[in-house]
Amino acid sequence: MFIDVHKESHENVKVHDTGFFINPSVPFLGASPDGLVSCDCCGVSVIEVKCPFCGKIDKVDTVSYLEKDSEGKLTLNRNHQYFYQVQTQLGVCKLESAYFVVWTEKDLHVEKILFDEEFWDMICQKSKHIFDTAIMPELVGKFYTRLSSTMANVSSQPGVSASAESHGSDCAASTSGQEKTWCFCGQVEFGRMILCDNAKCHTKWFHYLCINVKVAPKGKWYCPKCQKLPQFLPKKGKKPK
Repeated sequence: MFIDVHKESHENVKVHDTGFFINPSVPFLGASPDGLVSCDCCGVSVIEVKCPFCGKIDKVDTVSYLEKDSEGKLTLNRNHQYFYQVQTQLGVCKLESAYFVVWTEKDLHVEKILFDEEFWDMICQKSKHIFDTAIMPELVGKFYTRLSSTMANVSSQPGVSASAESHGSDCAASTSGQEKTWCFCGQVEFGRMILCDNAKCHTKWFHYLCINVKVAPKGKWYCPKCQKLPQFLPKKGKKPK
C-alpha cells in the first residue's frame, strides 16, 4: 500500500530487500531496516513499517507513538524508541532519509524522517559506553558471569588483600577521595590486575578476568589496544611473547 502511494509522486520507484547492515566506523552497532526504496527524484531511503496489533482496526491517530505537531500533523514522537531505531538505521546504512510507515486496516501514516547527525552522535556515544563497559568485558573475559563468584572467593579468604597485581607487584591505589577506575570495564581496582607496558597507554591497568589472563606473563605485556600499534607489533620471524 505504501509503495502504491509512493509511486503517485515519485519516478521509477523500486523496492529493495535488505539484510543486516554494519557500519565499519561503529562496528558495535547494526541495523536491519524493513526495506530500502529508491526513485529517480530522491535517491535511496530506508523503509520502517509498523503494524500495531492493538490498533489494527483503528485510525492511526490512536497510536501512542504518533503525536500532533504545532500544525496538527501526526509525527513520530522524537523521544520514542522508534525514532532512535530509525536514526540508527540511517546512521548505520549511511543514508539521509527514511520513510516511517504505520499501517492499520483503516488508515496509513507515511512520514519522511531526515538523518539527524547530532542525534546519531549521541546514540553512538551512549552505545559505545555500553559496549566498552558491559559487552566487551563479558565477551573477552566473561567479566559479569564470573565476577560474583570471584568476589565471593576473595572475600572469603582471610588475610588475602584484594589489591591489584602486575607481574607480582601491587597496583598503586588512588590518593583522591574517589576510587579511580581502570580497565575496559571502567570499574575500580579489585582482584589481580596487570599493567600495560606501553607508558602512553590510556587505560594502563586491566583486570585479569576482563582480558582472560590467568598467569602473569613473562617479559613485557601490552593490552589488546596497544598490541595493534605499529611499534608493538611482533617483528617478522619472531613469535609474539
